[in-house]
Amino acid sequence: MALSGLLLTGAKVDPGDTEKSGHYVYPINVTSEKWFDYTVLEKSEMLRIDDETLKRMSDEDLVYAIADYPYLVDYLAYGEDVVMFSKSCSAIEELLSRETCADSLNRYSKQIIEEYRDNPRADGRSVVVSYLLQDIAESVSANTRINPNLSRSNYVYTPNYTPVYVTHPSESHTTAYHQAADADAVSTYGVSLVQQGSCKYNHHSYAWYSTSGSNTCWMLDPSPYMTDGSYTLKYSGGTSSSLYTYGVCQNDRLYYANNTHSAIFTGYTGGGAPFASYSATSKWGTLGVFVHGVTNVPAGCNYSTVSIWHR
Repeated sequence: MALSGLLLTGAKVDPGDTEKSGHYVYPINVTSEKWFDYTVLEKSEMLRIDDETLKRMSDEDLVYAIADYPYLVDYLAYGEDVVMFSKSCSAIEELLSRETCADSLNRYSKQIIEEYRDNPRADGRSVVVSYLLQDIAESVSANTRINPNLSRSNYVYTPNYTPVYVTHPSESHTTAYHQAADADAVSTYGVSLVQQGSCKYNHHSYAWYSTSGSNTCWMLDPSPYMTDGSYTLKYSGGTSSSLYTYGVCQNDRLYYANNTHSAIFTGYTGGGAPFASYSATSKWGTLGVFVHGVTNVPAGCNYSTVSIWHR
C-alpha cells in the first residue's frame, strides 16, 4: 500500500477538536498520563462503548470512533482479521452489524484520511491510522472474514515428525507501513521491537517453528508440538503464581488459553517472583516481534491460563 503523501508528524492540533466535532471521546488514550498505570484488560474494559451509546451513534460517529480507538493497531496483531478485531473494538462491532457498513467505512475513512493530510494528529499516528482504516475498509468491502493474506498451504514438522498445517501468505506491506505500525504498537503497549513486522508469519509460527525473519509460514494451530511428545508440560495455570518449583527454563514456550497466543519465555531468570512479572518475546499478527510482559499482550490474547512447555 502506498504512502499517498502522508507523513508521520508531531504537528499540534487543538485537543478540543474531537469534542467540538460531536464524535465519541474515549475516557483514556495513549497520550493520557495514566495510560500505563492500567493493565491491557482494564484499559480494554474502559474503552468499550456501552450498547445504548453505540445504537445512538451514526455511521460517521462509529468510523471516527474506530479511527480514535487507542488499540487500533490490534487489527494487525489479530492478523488483519476484521471479525477478530471487532471483538475488542466495540465501534467496528456495531458498524459490522449495519447494512451500511461497507459504504460508510469507505466514505468516512477517505474523509478522515483527507483531514489528516491537512491537519495531522497531535500524537503522530496519522500514517498508521490512515493505513489501517483503508485496510479495514477494503477488507469489509471484500466481505473478508479470515486473514486475506493467506494463500497456498502445506506442512511443517514437529521435532518428533508430526505434520503441522501452515499457509504461506502472498500479501506484503511496504517497509514504511511496517515501520509506522510497529512504532504505534511500541508507543501503545510500551514494548520493545526486536524484529520488523511481516505478513509472512505469525506468533505460533515464530514460537514453535522458526524465529527467523525469513520465516514464511503462518501457523493456525501449534497443538501437535504439545501432543506428540516434542515438548513437555511444565506448568499450566494463572500468571500470579510463582514458578519456582516447576522446573521452568528460559526460552520455554508459552501457550495462551484458547489458542490465542504463543510466545518464547525469554525473560525468565528463575526465583520465586510471580509468573506475570517476567517478560517474553513474540510475534504479533502482521506486526513485528516484541519483548513484552507476559500479560502485556493484545487484548484478545487470553492469559487467564498460560501453559509452559519445555524441550
